[in-house]
Amino acid sequence: MIKVTNLDRAHNDLTDLIIKENQNGADILNRTKDLIMSLSNHWVGEDATKNINKLINVHQNLQTYMLTTLESTKLGLESITKLQEVRKANGGGGQVGDIYSTDTSFACIINDLPQTSEYFVDPEIRNDYNTLCSIEDDLKKFDSIFKNQTEEIMNNWQNGNNRDKIKADFDEIITASTTLENTISEVKQEINTVVNNVDQVMN
Repeated sequence: MIKVTNLDRAHNDLTDLIIKENQNGADILNRTKDLIMSLSNHWVGEDATKNINKLINVHQNLQTYMLTTLESTKLGLESITKLQEVRKANGGGGQVGDIYSTDTSFACIINDLPQTSEYFVDPEIRNDYNTLCSIEDDLKKFDSIFKNQTEEIMNNWQNGNNRDKIKADFDEIITASTTLENTISEVKQEINTVVNNVDQVMN
């Protein structure tokens, strides 16, 4: 059985979600990459390597997260568009919407930092900390938007081809995002400790 309460709204919601994933997802990934590069110039040492490598791992998992959100949302959009085509072929009203293209140009690999016996901290690490706080906030906002919109989409799209798979993907993405947020929070606390220590030394 196929059941969608509002077919055109489902298409619009999925299209809107893809646009947000393309724009916000790529922005968060690019800023995380830039932060890793900046942080590795301002903080060197065993503790730095451990925490920066955690952020590198977050970046890689974020890429998987964003690619999965795009793939799942596009699959949902394709399924809903086919239903619009069936509706039109059967003489029903409404238009057949476009399938919005996805952008995966954000994908890149950052290698883990090697262990080092060297140690230094540049006071510019304070700016890196502020950047990480901003990235964390934006990721939480994106996750909240994603969770709310996917709930609305699934409530509207109650049954049909690919629906169960897409819902399972969405649920898995939401769980994975919580893990990423927790890791970012841990690294943020470590950097904040370094910033406070630098302030004490310099004052």
